[in-house]
Amino acid sequence: IATNESYAWGAAIYFWMSHVKNGKTSHDSVLTDASFGGTVDNINGGLECPASAGYFTDAVSYRLNHYCTAATAMSVDSLLSLDECSGLSTIMSSCVSGLCSACNAWVGVTPAPTNAPTNGPTNAPTNAPTNAPTSPVPTQKPTTAAPTTPLPTHKPTTAAPTTPPTSKPTLDPASNFVVGYYPDWEVDNICKNDGAPPPYMANNQVGWMLSSLEECCTKYFSWKLNACMGITATPLGMYYPNWQQQVQGNICLFDEDVMAPEYMMLNPALYMHSTKESCCTKFYNWDYNTCMGIVTTPAPPSNKWYVNFDTSRCVKDCLVGADLCGGPVPSSSALFDTVDACCARITWVSSNVCIAESQGLVPEGSKKWYVNDNMLSCQQDCIGNAPCGGLAQRWQVLHADATTCCRLQLSWLDQLECVSASNGR
Repeated sequence: IATNESYAWGAAIYFWMSHVKNGKTSHDSVLTDASFGGTVDNINGGLECPASAGYFTDAVSYRLNHYCTAATAMSVDSLLSLDECSGLSTIMSSCVSGLCSACNAWVGVTPAPTNAPTNGPTNAPTNAPTNAPTSPVPTQKPTTAAPTTPLPTHKPTTAAPTTPPTSKPTLDPASNFVVGYYPDWEVDNICKNDGAPPPYMANNQVGWMLSSLEECCTKYFSWKLNACMGITATPLGMYYPNWQQQVQGNICLFDEDVMAPEYMMLNPALYMHSTKESCCTKFYNWDYNTCMGIVTTPAPPSNKWYVNFDTSRCVKDCLVGADLCGGPVPSSSALFDTVDACCARITWVSSNVCIAESQGLVPEGSKKWYVNDNMLSCQQDCIGNAPCGGLAQRWQVLHADATTCCRLQLSWLDQLECVSASNGR
């Protein structure tokens, strides 16, 4: 909503016209009570009426500054009442020389009177009836002759109506009927012109209502224009990618056999192809044979190594069941002559671990030294008791001995103590 001007205004107007507090909307507070304070209370009264110290006091001050700026720009006679938001008048008095300086021009100007009626009549009725009338008694009969009415004619003198009656009554001009098309997102994703758009659209007809079905569908439902317009799509006699899996498989479909999605048919230059070959080449070049329905004879196993990304280890290109085999190599995987070269591609796993475990061996480590940052000492790249600290990770720097490790990577420590701790003494 925040990134779309129409949605932002629509959401704001919808809240302004529909959110009710104390029996009134923000719209009611302005039109009925002439109260700006009532709108603040309706929108954010729990935090700003009264406003707690700090952030919300500043927020109210900025809100007042925006209001006064708008009032000045529109040359209104006076500000609306601030009374219905507790503490609002006090904040305005204190911020006119700072955060709401735009309100300084309105200090001393009497707020507009409210339009609400008084609670009751000001005077009670008299206890007794008034005196008898003083006018003279009316005469017994009229003094002038009664006017004579001409005899009615035998048939109407006006001509017969020229236009037959309509099948439906005309709409009352005072009704809420709104002319134009609007988007119906809640039910069918189509444009309607039933005269009953949501209130936020009815109150912003320039932003939402359009004069024709085509304009409305183009603006709001361009991805399904035909369905919105009620037009039955006609196949183009072309191929398109089976991304929605109408039929299982990485294949291109012919739209006369299976209708293409509307967004593809509306943009054929991007999605539709005259031949199956061009469609498969563009969208399934990595699995072209499957797309084209070409059955190929697999090449004999190479017995070379490739990366199994599921296990982060290397396996051989050979039939499953043989020693160290991972099955035929996938078409997207590279082959390596040695397990060492293959493990060099698995940069997130120690090469010793990868090489050993890819061959079904238990990794032993290099017996060199690396830093254990948690213990502030050096440990050996091996499995077992101290000074072994487990197998080093690929990113850890290895050193020939503990003295070199302490000197180069823990130089701020006492070197004798570092070497001694590293050797488990």
